[in-house]
Amino acid sequence: MSLAMKTKKRSEYLNFTKPYLNFPLVVLTNYKEIFIDNISELYDKKISIIKDYAHLETFKENFPRIQILEVKNMKEGINSVKKGKVFAHIDILASVIYTLQKEGITDVKIAGKLNHQLPLSIAIRNDEPILQSIMQKAISSVSIEDMRSIQNRWLAIKFEQKIDFTLFYEVFLVFTIIFLIALWRYLEVKKINKLIIKKNKELNEAYKKMSLLASTDRLTKLNNRHKLEEVLSFNKDLCNRYDNSFGVILIDVDFFKQINDNYGHIVGDNTLKSIAKVLLSTSRKTDTIGRWGSEEFLIVVPNTTKKSILAFAENIRETIEKTDFEDVKKVTISAGISIYKNQESSENLISRCDKALYMSKKHGRNQVTYL
Repeated sequence: MSLAMKTKKRSEYLNFTKPYLNFPLVVLTNYKEIFIDNISELYDKKISIIKDYAHLETFKENFPRIQILEVKNMKEGINSVKKGKVFAHIDILASVIYTLQKEGITDVKIAGKLNHQLPLSIAIRNDEPILQSIMQKAISSVSIEDMRSIQNRWLAIKFEQKIDFTLFYEVFLVFTIIFLIALWRYLEVKKINKLIIKKNKELNEAYKKMSLLASTDRLTKLNNRHKLEEVLSFNKDLCNRYDNSFGVILIDVDFFKQINDNYGHIVGDNTLKSIAKVLLSTSRKTDTIGRWGSEEFLIVVPNTTKKSILAFAENIRETIEKTDFEDVKKVTISAGISIYKNQESSENLISRCDKALYMSKKHGRNQVTYL
């Protein structure tokens, strides 16, 4: 098995190499839930985990206060979150990002990353000790840089070991049994090394495509929430280091539910696409624009002041208000604005911005509020 986590039960019939990939576990919740910083926040709550996954056994042993619902696959786990059957679904970060992107799911979010890593190894039948040695040498031959590169990308390399038994028996007629075993081990390691080189080349090409898919919202083609969180973290670190400033604009489409109810979801989707184009046309190249939620957009504005970001947001609001949209004609937005405070967490910044957006809605919508 090219990817397997070592557990007590599996160790009864499998040998494992040293781990060569480590994937973090993340918490997937309804998009309205607050961020989760610690696993203790899941105590006395019900979560879902895919049946027979290795971390299911770990959670049952180490966290008895967490109620666990075993599901067949991630799709069932996400649906359980949507329907309120469970508070959260626990899974591997790479798998979650891929599934959310592929299915175009926007009403759930990654609410936190757990401190638990899944150390993944190559697993071999315990009656094949020589094969285990070969696999370990293959892994050891890969550089640390390549290991990190693989670990940061959700693309598993599968190694196939194929023994040419015809050649084995032909050579057996000439060479001694000891020399044959040594030759077999040498050829297998050489084959694996060639396969690693080939797969790494394929991996680099696939990673470019995967990076774009993993960071792009499927509907609007803007940055998705995962990419926006990366940009927020980057700007936060930059400001803390160089004492710069950046601001955030959180935008919500007014009465969007009525658009879906009155005109249908296709018109609603087209409206979101049109708003995305307006946001792109009114923003600077240095600004990062993305879809934050169902009808919410987020703009990260570097090197700004309160005066300039207010003017920027007001220009966006006026432009959208004056735009004639297909089918629905007129659409307005409400916006909340905040500027980053030194050493402030990203969660707190977004929380202030969300409160400002709430104030805009509370005071009649179609307006901009700074907080």
